[in-house]
Amino acid sequence: MTTPALLPIVAAIAAIVVAVARRLSILLIELSGSVPSPVTISAATVGGRAVAFLAVYGLVLATAYLVARGTPDEPALRTDRILAAGSAAALAHLLVAVGLLALIELSQPWIVTGATVVGTSVAAGVRIAVVTVAGLALGARR
Repeated sequence: MTTPALLPIVAAIAAIVVAVARRLSILLIELSGSVPSPVTISAATVGGRAVAFLAVYGLVLATAYLVARGTPDEPALRTDRILAAGSAAALAHLLVAVGLLALIELSQPWIVTGATVVGTSVAAGVRIAVVTVAGLALGARR
């Protein structure tokens, strides 16, 4: 299934993975009964970053490439596809980040936390939109 509607869904899934990976060490510390060892926290952080990298640069890039290859009769670099993927990613990241931060007891003022969450969500959406452009362009050239 290489329909263009698949692209925002995959982008949202990748953004969810990025949001969880970004806050994985905080979740381990806050939600575990005892304090995890530094080795456990480091391994979880590095593993989460690797999974987030594969989700963004593997899953999103491959899906964008397949969408561009699957629709040869129309232009691949359509802005509606790119904006849909970036917007879906930003919204999914925002919702998951707010949900995760609701589980954690915050030591920062809410305005700082809100600005950080909005900023990281916009950054995740832009990053995934850029990867989408790269995948669509690659698929159009092949």
